Amino acid sequence: YSNQVGGFDASLRPGDKDSIRFQYLRTATRYPPAIAADFGQPVRPFEGDGWTVSYSHESKNWLWFTNYEDLDPHFRADSGFIPQVDVRAGEAGLARVFWGEEKGWFDRFEIFLHADRTEDHTGRLTEEGQDLIFFYNGPLQSFARLNFSPNREYFAGVIYDNFRTSAQFNFRPTGDLGLGFSANLGETIDFANARQAHVATLSGNIGYSLGRRISGELSHLTQRLEVEGGRLFT
Repeated sequence: YSNQVGGFDASLRPGDKDSIRFQYLRTATRYPPAIAADFGQPVRPFEGDGWTVSYSHESKNWLWFTNYEDLDPHFRADSGFIPQVDVRAGEAGLARVFWGEEKGWFDRFEIFLHADRTEDHTGRLTEEGQDLIFFYNGPLQSFARLNFSPNREYFAGVIYDNFRTSAQFNFRPTGDLGLGFSANLGETIDFANARQAHVATLSGNIGYSLGRRISGELSHLTQRLEVEGGRLFT
């Protein structure tokens, strides 16, 4: 077995708030005959290409970015962490940040829009999704997040249309006591049985500190998955 990876990358800063990054890699791979037969890989040596490009802008009140990645079916980077090849993936995001006034009802408030799409080199959809997220930071070290996320996902020959909503809230009523709650509700996939499912996940936690040396936390999480015909598990 042998795997060789070579390439180059570049980073540019056209302005104080903007950055562009690019990377190109080429791989050369040869599997032993037994490994190739067991895992359906080419018997002869083969080569593959992969590249990524990204652009981002970040200022006090605005953030936007876009990324694109292309890994062909013969790309291999076994010395790194590449979980999937035969991928063409693009994403883009836009955020607007608002800053509160002293002793106001919020310290920082952010609205974030995000979209992504992944497909293989035949044009078949792997997954795509959108996010509308609200972030809030306020008094008592409070933090809140609300996320609306429609998405589509391909699995076992079927494209599933899912819509999920998640929320999180944490705050500290005193310096020693912290409280938190989160919820995740909506549609998902029962991967074990290749069918549509509905998930509800709720969690809460209480943290308390006794001086500088002793602290503790109590947390609870419950999850329920339902499919056509009834509850699958709790």
